[in-house]
Formats: sequence, C-alpha cells, structure tokens
Amino acid sequence: MFSPFSLTAATEPGRGDGTVAVENSYFRSYVGVAIGTAYTSAGRPSPKTAIMRGSRFDRLDVPAARYPPASISMNYGMAPGDAQPREPIRVVDFNARPGDTFRVFYSLGVPEAPAPCRTTRPDLSGVVCSEEVSR
Repeated sequence: MFSPFSLTAATEPGRGDGTVAVENSYFRSYVGVAIGTAYTSAGRPSPKTAIMRGSRFDRLDVPAARYPPASISMNYGMAPGDAQPREPIRVVDFNARPGDTFRVFYSLGVPEAPAPCRTTRPDLSGVVCSEEVSR
C-alpha cells in the first residue's frame, strides 16, 4: 500500500483532517506499507497523521531491489537526503503483538534523521522510536 499523502501539512477543503488509518490488515509483499507523511513545522504537528494498528506482515522471498524490503517504510519512493522533519507513522500492536507500539520516522540518506532517537529494526525502513521517546 502506497499512501496518497502530499507533503504539505495543509488539508484540502471537504476532505477531512487528512488521517490515514490501517487496522487489522494482512500484507504479504516486498514493502507492506509506504506512507509519505507531511512535513512538520517546529513545535507544530501536522494535521495529517498515519496510524497502523494490529496489522500483520509477511515478506515475499524475492531479490532485493532499489529500496530494501520492509513491513513498513518511511523511505520507499521518497527522495534521499531530505532533512526537513516529517510526521511519523504511529504503529500500534505491530504484527498483531499487543504492546509492540512505536513511531517510524523518515531517514533516507539523512546522516542525522530528524527524529528523537536513532533506533532501527530489521523489518522496518526508517528510524524507530518507542512511544515514550517520540512524544
């Protein structure tokens, strides 16, 4: 699934608040979910948010491509080296495991990703911060 978000924080008239929610879904693919979230301003979160809740992922056994395989990617299809902060994807109960909750931040080609931590996980593409760190 590749998101329809645009990179501006402004919402469009008549289209709601710009929230995308994916809940209790199953993905068997090279990249399960790639969401290009909106840019954020200093100290101001974007009205466009993304949340993944209780979804499960299995990776296809295929040769690697331009982007690495990932259950959730903040980097797939994005331009590298973009240091402007973006709204993270909030993940709740990853792979249907209660309590495996975190946020995924963009990090493609950025030496110091604009995220409150520097943690990565092998099944995710982006910087991964626990809920406590990313608030």
